[in-house]
Amino acid sequence: MTGRRIGAVEIAAGLFLALLLVLAIAGPVLTPHDPWDSVGAPFEKPFQGEHLLGTDVLGRDMLSEMIVGVRASLLVGALATAVPICLGVLIGALAGYLGGWIDMLLMRLTEFFQTIPSFLFALILVAVFEPSLWSTIAAISAVSWPPVARLARSEFMALRGREFVEAARIAGHSGVHIVWREILPNALPPIVVIGSLMVANAILLESAIGFLGLGDPNLMSWGYLLSGGRTSLRSAWWLAVFPGVAITLTVLAINIVGDALNDALDPRLRRARA
Repeated sequence: MTGRRIGAVEIAAGLFLALLLVLAIAGPVLTPHDPWDSVGAPFEKPFQGEHLLGTDVLGRDMLSEMIVGVRASLLVGALATAVPICLGVLIGALAGYLGGWIDMLLMRLTEFFQTIPSFLFALILVAVFEPSLWSTIAAISAVSWPPVARLARSEFMALRGREFVEAARIAGHSGVHIVWREILPNALPPIVVIGSLMVANAILLESAIGFLGLGDPNLMSWGYLLSGGRTSLRSAWWLAVFPGVAITLTVLAINIVGDALNDALDPRLRRARA
């Protein structure tokens, strides 16, 4: 068995994500216009004039809006994944390694959150608090951690009885050392994969929340652009199509890179290649 080589699709996905990171960092400098300013007539069509991607209902440049929107969408995706990953791994590690009543208590808590419709719960949380970037991140994080906790628990339960863990116990290492240095590195590959899916899912959730008008009105994101374009879909298709295509390509690229990272980080594949 040999590891799968990185192909053209993975390279293209990685380059696309690298481009998005550059736009997220340097976007405000690269935009041809201020995305909040009216710089043309409303509903100018794309590819036919000064504004490459056309203008929106207020005459704002769509290209500038798309570039600035990268930062908000990627920020939500990253933070709304990092928080539930850390929380889910912590809960799953405690439940899987310690077992007993701690496992039962933590898993019942996890199952309770899993019984709540995640998207509806996120909408309720955003609606209860003032719509903002941080309330959106908190809402997405609150509904995203249970699958990570269950996955981490299963990995820790499978690994806690392995020979290298027993050897670490015999050597007198502490439980924290065993969890952090012995078990966690071997449990990372599936967590990395689910993490990549969660980034994509967080971007989709933010877009859906923005599309329904519950996003931060002062934050230019792809979800905000979708919300602005939904009422003019027939007369100005580009207002929704361009951010929709950007979201689709970003989610696809993240999933492809996540699969490639899984192959690279899987200890079994590394041993097979060696």
